[in-house]
Amino acid sequence: MFTNSSKTMCGNCLRALFAFSIVSTLAFLPPTITPSQASDITLIVDTHGDSNAPAYQVCSPSPDDCSLRGAISVANSDPGKHYIIALSAGTYPVSIPGASEDKNNSGDLDLKGDITLTGSEDGVIIMGYQIDRVIHVQRTAQARIENIQISGGKSPDGIQGDGQPGGGIYNQGSLTLKNCLVQDNQAGDGDSATVDLYAGAGGSGGGIQNDVQLTIEDSVLRD
Repeated sequence: MFTNSSKTMCGNCLRALFAFSIVSTLAFLPPTITPSQASDITLIVDTHGDSNAPAYQVCSPSPDDCSLRGAISVANSDPGKHYIIALSAGTYPVSIPGASEDKNNSGDLDLKGDITLTGSEDGVIIMGYQIDRVIHVQRTAQARIENIQISGGKSPDGIQGDGQPGGGIYNQGSLTLKNCLVQDNQAGDGDSATVDLYAGAGGSGGGIQNDVQLTIEDSVLRD
């Protein structure tokens, strides 16, 4: 009787010791880092000028080397990572002429990757000045825009046809807007002098034209 009991007690001891060993080992393992945490990169825009020159794509701790357009180009070139582009208070002009270009070199800001544009709470405006729409979220993009005003966009007018859509934002990918103001934007006008005398229609989506997936939280669209 004593022998059987001893074997049982010894077996329980071994199981307890084994369990303790596993817990002790796990306690000293480094914390797990998820892929999204490991790949987040923050770029701080430090100039209000609009340029896509290489000198404005550096985005180092040094001043005046990271424009908004330049930071977007950096993020577009590295689609495997999530980029957070941080904007301080002020107005950021979209001012390089050249609409209907999708490489982020001119006209609207072209978002292609996994990008979050986040503004400070002191007031951030991205202003189009009617040279093109303000932002084009392309098919490959997973974009988030928060605490930013999007204004002054005008998508291109139609040439022998309809005007282009999305005066403020044209979303062809996945976009979330949070705490944003989209105002004073206009889709393109239709052409009234076509060869077949058909007057093209105005483009749809003066503020936002959404083709795929759009989530709007605590935001205002007007005018």
